[in-house]
Amino acid sequence: MDALDKNFGKLMQLDPTKDSIENILEFISLFWDFNYGDMNYTLPPSGTTDKEFSVEFHTGGWSENETVIQALRQSWFWKIFWWKSERGGHYWLKVKKIPKGRTSK
Repeated sequence: MDALDKNFGKLMQLDPTKDSIENILEFISLFWDFNYGDMNYTLPPSGTTDKEFSVEFHTGGWSENETVIQALRQSWFWKIFWWKSERGGHYWLKVKKIPKGRTSK
């Protein structure tokens, strides 16, 4: 069993009300194969009022990246921030930083 299989459940449980966006994106990147696909984002500079940014996932048709997306689609992270998908393994999220201490209802 590889690392992705062992962490599939953890990817499904990503919740921006319980962990920082930065930590979530870092965790996802541990399992993303950048040789075959892209995961792009630029965090807003700290101290700015801009709290929204885009996250792009392009799987490149690679099965491991598709597996990551399969897990993410079941997570609160995806349910809260998903914006659009296009055929061919292209996904966009509009992410907003959630203030610490805020909980989901």
